Amino acid sequence: MLTVYKKMSFLAILLVGVCSLFFTSCNQAVPNEKCSLTFSINPNNLLDKARDISPIYDSDLITSYKLTLNGPKDESQEINLADSTGTISDLSIGYWTIDVEAMNSKDNVLATGQSVIYLTNQTNNIDIQLEQLEGQGNLVLSFIWDEEQVVQGQTHVACTIAADDGTLVDESKYEFINIGDNDGKSGVSLLVDELDAGSYTISAKLISNDICISGIVEPIRIVNSSESEGVVTFVIGDKANHFTFNIIKNVMLPVSGTIEVSSSQTHIDEDFTLSFVADELPAGVDESTLRYQWYCEGMIIPGATSDVVTTRSTLGSHRYDIIVKNSKLGSTGGTSLTVETINPE
Repeated sequence: MLTVYKKMSFLAILLVGVCSLFFTSCNQAVPNEKCSLTFSINPNNLLDKARDISPIYDSDLITSYKLTLNGPKDESQEINLADSTGTISDLSIGYWTIDVEAMNSKDNVLATGQSVIYLTNQTNNIDIQLEQLEGQGNLVLSFIWDEEQVVQGQTHVACTIAADDGTLVDESKYEFINIGDNDGKSGVSLLVDELDAGSYTISAKLISNDICISGIVEPIRIVNSSESEGVVTFVIGDKANHFTFNIIKNVMLPVSGTIEVSSSQTHIDEDFTLSFVADELPAGVDESTLRYQWYCEGMIIPGATSDVVTTRSTLGSHRYDIIVKNSKLGSTGGTSLTVETINPE
């Protein structure tokens, strides 16, 4: 009886061991099962279209994706897609790293993202975020203004460009090129090369005669291997409320006066003196502001530039003139005198 019981106990233990081995074998087989993955790529607003200064030729539009999947047992796949959603089948259970590159029509990589997921034998869904913009691009921005509203030769554009994190672009990268006059418009072009892909804000001021007369703020998008361009017109809309003026009267009648001679009779080879005596001058004008030049017979007398001249003449009648000038408009005047020179008795 005891022997039968021992045999039954042995059988029971054996049965439990076989079952344990069976279940262990089942668990070990699970990783060999395959599963599927449904994905959706989310641009995460990295390529937001709300902007004014944008890349040319729609080079910022995503037209295709490249997925690189690396999983357990060195399993990998590389897939090119036109859509941001899809399903991938026949993937081993385990941890997978999924890298995605978003590209434009020229196959330039615009943005990248990565996600790590543990796949099971059930349907798996994942959203993959595009988290990083890639590459560098160039900026060409033209500033235009009305040349009639600025001081020619004393007008320039001052600007700063800042990334989304507030970092300022080094101004040594700026290059300004004059556009020239065109239908009453003037301007400059700003060129900035090799800006990192991303969003920027440009602030620009139009300075004329050391005064800011207009300003703008614009968003900029830079994408990989492309040129972002735009044209900004400065609006000079301010009007002066009032200004006070004072008309300075800088106009007067010609200076007038008479010439006096030092002797009633002049003799040959003897000096005599001519003096100019001005008539009443306008208020604010005195003789110190007058300039003189004497002439004889229409010929300038060298050095005779005061109101008095000492000279001598030959036998006969001679005409002497004086021209008197002042800085005020219309003030040049003059007078003349005929001098009779005789032989002394």
